[in-house]
Amino acid sequence: MSSEAEPHFRALVRQAVALVGSQAVLAERMSKSQQWVSALCTRADQIPAENALAIHYATGGKVCASRLRPDLWTSPDHVPPEAPLVPAQSPDLEKAS
Repeated sequence: MSSEAEPHFRALVRQAVALVGSQAVLAERMSKSQQWVSALCTRADQIPAENALAIHYATGGKVCASRLRPDLWTSPDHVPPEAPLVPAQSPDLEKAS
């Protein structure tokens, strides 16, 4: 029997799952597999920074990256805003303008 405490972020990932409705929905919003989300909930020892940000964005900040990775962002104000999706411009399209 392990006496180690569960990493704090696992409960937060489970909270994110509850907020969005399912592991599959969270996975889709994170561009990950449902199995990846399941592993974050149950087995992962740490959460990569990019996944903390993805969860933050997927939940509209309700599960804040600064709570998932306080070693990187000490407050919600320190979490970078979600970058807008900008379609790639083709050089051929730019010449046609």
